[in-house]
This record gives sequence, structure tokens and C-alpha cells, in this order.
Amino acid sequence: MSKTAKLLILLFAGAATNLVYFVPWFWWLVYPAPSYLFFQADSNDYKGAMQAGVTFGLGMYLVGSHWLVSLVPVFHGLSVAFGIFVILFVCGVLSILVGLAALTFRASQNLSAISRVSLVALVWLGADFLRTELLDWPWLKLGYSQVDSPLISYASIGGEALLTLICISVSVLLANAYKQYADHPSRWAKAAIPVFGIMFALLVLGQILERKEWTEPKAERMSIDLLQANIPISQKWDPRYRESIFKRYLDLADHGLSSYEKKYNISMAIMPETALPVPFHTISNSYWSKLAAGKTFLVAGVTELVDPDAESQAVYNAAVVHCGDQTQLYRKRRLVPFGERLPLEKFFGGLYRLLNLDVTNYQAGTQTPLLNCNGVSIAIAICFEVMFAQNHWKNDFDVLININEEGWYYNTLAPQQRIQYARMRAVEHARPVISMSNNGPSAIINHRGKIVFATSSNVAHQYQSSVQGRSGSTPYQRYGAWITLSLLIVMIALSLMIWVFKNLPVGTEEKW
Repeated sequence: MSKTAKLLILLFAGAATNLVYFVPWFWWLVYPAPSYLFFQADSNDYKGAMQAGVTFGLGMYLVGSHWLVSLVPVFHGLSVAFGIFVILFVCGVLSILVGLAALTFRASQNLSAISRVSLVALVWLGADFLRTELLDWPWLKLGYSQVDSPLISYASIGGEALLTLICISVSVLLANAYKQYADHPSRWAKAAIPVFGIMFALLVLGQILERKEWTEPKAERMSIDLLQANIPISQKWDPRYRESIFKRYLDLADHGLSSYEKKYNISMAIMPETALPVPFHTISNSYWSKLAAGKTFLVAGVTELVDPDAESQAVYNAAVVHCGDQTQLYRKRRLVPFGERLPLEKFFGGLYRLLNLDVTNYQAGTQTPLLNCNGVSIAIAICFEVMFAQNHWKNDFDVLININEEGWYYNTLAPQQRIQYARMRAVEHARPVISMSNNGPSAIINHRGKIVFATSSNVAHQYQSSVQGRSGSTPYQRYGAWITLSLLIVMIALSLMIWVFKNLPVGTEEKW
């Protein structure tokens, strides 16, 4: 097979890791696809291994983040061509990180299987951590592909990072076994049986964990009204449509207490991110009272001016909770790169100014408060904050509410990804998650990550459902990423011990 053909296959293999967002039962593809990458890396020199990893990464990131092209033109008034350039550049940088993992696999060719697994996992998870914390780019981590797999229950133990560790470890073992088989076909059993034994053990333990209930249901269920207004993004910020937007939300909310809601003592109405396109302080209390009429509380996305009297008009992307005559606010902590903030602005500020890129009017919140109403404790994630597991794992909340505005992304992969990430948060915390979008789909996800209610897309409607909060904590909620990190450290220590014992001098005699 020619080199070009192999690179094309690698490109498609990387792209195939995104199929899980379209077809849930394709979760198993995330094992053979990276496995093929590592096998090709092992069959090349160092330069070829790096090239294989970058090609695989480009397929994975370009397909999975294609919808981000719309951010730069919309927020900065630049051309779509420039938006494509930005995404190509970012995906290229991320693909180099995949190339480093492939290079690590190739460089560890003469080491034991556990050593290869440990080193590649260290590089891959380290790259995931760096791109999340430095670039605010948490998209497309391999663990999210396992939401519909038999292994999803591991997320309650070690979160998405543990699932990524499993995906990489199995992929490396498969590639290592196939390489041994290719070199020595007669030893296929010695190469394959341990790998399939480990996979079988993982599946069995996953099913045992699936039966474990880490949290307990609270006494009362709550009725939920999802006010999905489906405001076109082209109209949302146009002052000419402002009155009609306010009226549409009143119409959606103005149904009184239905017979469905009368079953429950607690009821909430939820509106999407930046639902009302005016500063929060300009919205009258009487309007909020009309929206929340008959409800225990109302959750809505708003725009809050840092200082209403200042000329700079710096703003927070925020959420407000109206509980009776009390108002509580949550300010978004993680801002969208190239949308609400410019990544690494300290280093590239000169380039951004040259290109006339400026989003500095957005400010990040500094706290993650729990919002409480009538005994219900709420955690809120705005937009892509739901991708950041560490935003909420220390808090003891009853339900997580994720509000979104995805009108920017039209008919792309973005909504499926967002719901996939929300489902992962539900399993990690064993808590229900309500994912609310302006134009849908919106969803209610139970504590096991299963979608129990979903709305239609591009429809304006008030959807009614219910949810039951939960109390207690999972191991992940108590210890966060430390469980996965500890497991990786044990793997590295074990591989070092094997290396030391293999290299001990044998049969040496002391001469007098």
C-alpha cells in the first residue's frame, strides 16, 4: 500500500472517532481507530510516526470542530475564509499533540506492553489537560465516545479522564498485539489472549458498577417547563425584534399550572442562554414575576453589565435564578475561545490587535456558587462550561442545569456533542442534568446519563417534564481526577519495576 493511501486511511480513521455523535452504537470505533494509528506509527521511522499522528489528529479535530468556523466571522466581522484559517491553525496545533503520542509509541518499541501503555497514556492525558487549561479547548476527548458503551459506569469512579485512559490503553494493547502477531504469526495466541482477557474483565467490571447506586433520590420530584423560544440568531440581537422576543417568552410561560404540574409541590421554568437580548438591570421585576407566575422558581440566561454606568460596557454572560422575591446570579467562568475570549492573549495580543480582533468586553466569573430555592440546590453551567468536569465536581448539588444558545452553529454536530458532554457530567456525579437550548434539542438526562426526555429542534414550544434531584456523592465527586491520576502513577511505577528487573545484571561473579 502506498504512503498516500495509508495517510488517507489515517485521516478517515481520525474522522471516524466522531461517528459516535451520529450513531451511538459506534462507541467501539474508538478502539480500532487509534489502534490503527499506533500500528502505523510502529511500522515507520520517527518522522513517519509523527506524520501518522498529525494526520489522524487532523481527521479527528477538523471533522469534530468544523462548526467552530462560524464563531470568528460572527463575533469579529471577519471573513469565513479567516475563520477557516483559525480552525485549521488550532486543529493543526492539537494534531501535533496526537503526533507526540504516536511518536511516544514508536520510541517505546523495545519496552514492555505496560510501559508502552503508560507512556502513551501519560502523553495523551497530559495533552488533554494542557489544551483544556491553557487553550480552553476541551472538545473531542476520547472518553466522551463511551457514553453509550458498557463501560460508561467507570465515569462515576474516575470521570471522563478514566474512560480516555481505558480507550488509549486498550488501543495501545491492540496495536502492540497485532504488531507481535505480524512479526510472529505462530504466536498469535500469546499476543491476543491477554488483550481480550483485559477487555473482557473491563466489560464485566463495568456491568457490576452499572448496578451500583452512588446517590439516593430526594423525596420530591419537580415539574419542569422548558421554554424553547427558537429565536433566530439573526433576529435575537436586532432591536426591531426585541418586543416580539419578550412577548414570545410570556406566551410560552403563560399557561398557568397545568394538571401535570399540580402533581408536584416544586416547579421550575427554564430559559436558554442570553434568553432576553438586553442588559439584566433593564428588565423590570414585573416582567420576571409574570414569567415565573405559579412556579417555585425560574432560571434564565441573561447579560449582566459589570458597571451599568461605565462607558466600556464590560459584560458577564450570566444566569439568574428567581425564587419568590429573591434573585441569585451565576456568572460564566469559562469563556468560549475566539467567541468570548482570545486564547493566550498575553502572548499573541499584538497579532490579535493587528487583525483587529477584540472580545475583551467579556469578563469571566470567579466563583461557582450553588443557587438554592425551597430546599433545591442547583449547579449551573452556561454553554460549553458543561465540558469542564472540574467546574462542578466539588459541589454537592441536586440537579445541574446547562443553558445554551446554539443558533450560531446552525445544523451542525454541535448539539449532539453538547448533549454527549452533559450526559457524561450526569454519570460522573450521578445527578440529573437539564440541558436547555434556545432552538433545541433540549433534553432531560437522568443520573445514569440516559436521555429520558428530549425536545424537537427548531420549534418554539413550552415542553413539560419532571426531574428528581439526588443526594450523596460518587467517588469522582469526592476525589475528582485523583483516582485516574493515581492509577496512571501505579501503571508507570509498575512499568519502571519491570524495566529495572529486566536490566539487572545476571550471573556476575566477584573476582578476587
